[in-house]
Amino acid sequence: MGAPVVWFEVGGDDADRLEEFYGGLFDWKTTKDDMDYRFVDAGGEAGIPGGICASPSEVGGYVAF
Repeated sequence: MGAPVVWFEVGGDDADRLEEFYGGLFDWKTTKDDMDYRFVDAGGEAGIPGGICASPSEVGGYVAF
């Protein structure tokens, strides 16, 4: 049996657009910290925590689990 997913992160060039898109798609609630990182509350009993952030252009967009 594999290990459970305990955190996810979505990064891209426009964190505001990512937050709006995924928040609307999955009804995620987010809170922003002082460094402009968005912590995601996926909700529900089975929802896992995660984050949304801006990534440097040389990194590009990504999704990590």
